[in-house]
Amino acid sequence: MGFLWSKLETPLNQSLIANKSNDIIRSLDIILVPYSDMEIVLDSEIWKMVGIVIYKDTVPWVLLNGQFYKMDTFIKNHTQLFIRHCHCIRPMGFKRQVLSAAKRTVEIIQGRDLDEIGMGFCVGSVLGIIGLLDNLPPGKIKPHHFSSESPFNRLQLKDYSKNYLI
Repeated sequence: MGFLWSKLETPLNQSLIANKSNDIIRSLDIILVPYSDMEIVLDSEIWKMVGIVIYKDTVPWVLLNGQFYKMDTFIKNHTQLFIRHCHCIRPMGFKRQVLSAAKRTVEIIQGRDLDEIGMGFCVGSVLGIIGLLDNLPPGKIKPHHFSSESPFNRLQLKDYSKNYLI
């Protein structure tokens, strides 16, 4: 009798937890955008851009050169991204502190020439305000200074992982 009304077994093969992504992206993670092979040959730079992950109302955003971009659209617009996860201690109100540091950085950058301060100044400034970067070195800060495989030791990022491809 129960045999005729039994359900199919296919729903039992599906996961009960719906995962949008296998990647875990948290506040203060560093996002690196590489150049294409042709651009590397022409510009002799490996990294095109560097951004930092900021959360606004539980939605991840990327702060890049003084502009906020939604993480979903940022990932869709770039074919290849690398991430460096932040392994620092995150006390209560940490995301709020990071958001306020990002807003302060945007205020600092407004009206300044990015070529003068470098594309990495935005990320370095947020890390400096939070206290993860002891001193922001003078001069241009470029995206390759934030790479784990960089030969340049201008920035001491001790709480960060190696570069991982997203």
